Amino acid sequence: VRQVRANLRSKLTCQPDAPPCCAGWDLVCAAGATRPAADVVRVCGVRPPRYAFYMLSGSSCDVYQLVIDAFIHEVLGIYDSSVCWGLGFGISVALRHTSHRYLVFGDYVGGYWSSLGRMYFAYSIIIAISSAFNFVMTHWLPLTHYVAWVVTALWTGIVNYFILKRIWSFDGGAAGGAKKAADDGGP
Repeated sequence: VRQVRANLRSKLTCQPDAPPCCAGWDLVCAAGATRPAADVVRVCGVRPPRYAFYMLSGSSCDVYQLVIDAFIHEVLGIYDSSVCWGLGFGISVALRHTSHRYLVFGDYVGGYWSSLGRMYFAYSIIIAISSAFNFVMTHWLPLTHYVAWVVTALWTGIVNYFILKRIWSFDGGAAGGAKKAADDGGP
């Protein structure tokens, strides 16, 4: 039993007598918590860059968007890839908003509804641009529905990170101000 316990402990820590490999989630999930995982979670004692948490949040929401896209395409019978993309992305924004709050950017500045409204406004621009891009790829280039979906998701994910960093705070500055910029390797 001791050997099994020691073996399990060694797999859950980076080194003997070291902190757990992934600590801080309790601070994100606690009632009333306002700090995101990007600020408090440590992996082997090191805080990963904020963008890593954005990728975790965004990619998990992309899976949700893909399920919505498949439902629109296969069940509702809408076969235009750009329409499926735009509707799926638009429907997924509320989930993205919540996921980004807990994993990346922290508490809603100006309240939930104000923050969600800013996010829908920012995403509406990228939804329009990415839907047009998706249309070109599926109507003018020989890309299939889901190949175009993946290509569109890749570049919009990167662009959205920089847009969201700006709009997350009420004043239009980067979320968290100079401290977060410094934490992210900025000035």
